[in-house]
Amino acid sequence: MTKINFVIDTTSASGSISFANTSFTSDLEAKLKDHNASLDDVQSISLTGATMTMINPAGQNFDIVDKAYAFLSAPGLTETRIAYKETVPKSVTQISLDADQADLKEYLKKPVVSFRASGVTNGPNVQPDSIHVELTFKIKASVKP
Repeated sequence: MTKINFVIDTTSASGSISFANTSFTSDLEAKLKDHNASLDDVQSISLTGATMTMINPAGQNFDIVDKAYAFLSAPGLTETRIAYKETVPKSVTQISLDADQADLKEYLKKPVVSFRASGVTNGPNVQPDSIHVELTFKIKASVKP
């Protein structure tokens, strides 16, 4: 599981906006080593879960967000959408995004991966929001004894 935290700054804009652009260190190689596997053994990696949780301010929810999207990019690779929510429910502090079926093997093999979140809002964001994201991946590998 990969955990990412970011802050959505205040903005008077609404419509399509970028929520965050941050990087994280991929721990794929270490996880594989724990299971006596290597990067060469990986056949595919897919996203199985993506959640965004509103952390601060207390009582804040996702009401101004109509749609949400998550993307990954890495050095030498183009950005790819990994998850989306076309209709964000109202009055919730956590949203589960729908996973795209992209093979993320080449992205997570890189030591540093960029994460970007964006969406469509129906009004301005009047106070900074702290968001916690959890990404869960399924790794398919072929390990020889």
